[in-house]
Amino acid sequence: MKLTKEQCIQLDQVLNAFGQNDNIDREKVLDIFNQDEKLAYSLVHVLVTHGLVSEVGNVIEHDLPLMLFKERPAAIFMANGGFEAEYDKAAAEVIADTSFQELQRKNIELQNENLAYQQTIREQEARLRSFDEQNKFVEMLKNYWWIIVTAFGIGGAIAKFLLK
Repeated sequence: MKLTKEQCIQLDQVLNAFGQNDNIDREKVLDIFNQDEKLAYSLVHVLVTHGLVSEVGNVIEHDLPLMLFKERPAAIFMANGGFEAEYDKAAAEVIADTSFQELQRKNIELQNENLAYQQTIREQEARLRSFDEQNKFVEMLKNYWWIIVTAFGIGGAIAKFLLK
């Protein structure tokens, strides 16, 4: 049975109702649960299954027994915070688990983005290499253009001299 925060508080109230006594009667338990015997019975059953209380005086007309006796583990359990502390601990674990799952999801998204960026970088580097090769040819022409112009000039001068 999954307990709500309110039910955990009510269970702790039942255990606290014992005080220094080893037992409490049915009426005191019903007062904690606003006379809702079905709810009281189901939650007292949680205490019984946890070994914190034992039932005495079960009668056919009522679901709830006449008396509840506190078992030894109940004092230690309450000293450790009781059901409310257990609920808070479980809720914190759920929050931590949810946060961890969210971080894992975000990590996967970032890894996918990283892969996409790396692909883009590789494509851009390939384009740069292509432009670099084209640029080398243009730079070679620029560096040797004066030789080409001089060759055309000498060729033109020779042609002019020969044609005269």
